[in-house]
Amino acid sequence: MVGTVNANHEHFEAGVRDMAIAQTEFPGWFERLPTPVSGLDNRRETFGYVGAPGVIKVFLEIRPLDSSIR
Repeated sequence: MVGTVNANHEHFEAGVRDMAIAQTEFPGWFERLPTPVSGLDNRRETFGYVGAPGVIKVFLEIRPLDSSIR
């Protein structure tokens, strides 16, 4: 996964804490966090998820992760 975050260490810790609280209050929430869309040919599909009920974060999987890469 590639991404950027504009936050300091305290913000990171607060985010981890908030996600743990959300998982406790709303079991299963964290597992539903990412909504994958596979392949660049389907990239336009990602926009269909904007504002859709139950969608939290959409990501585009360019290709399956190669488990031999570490």
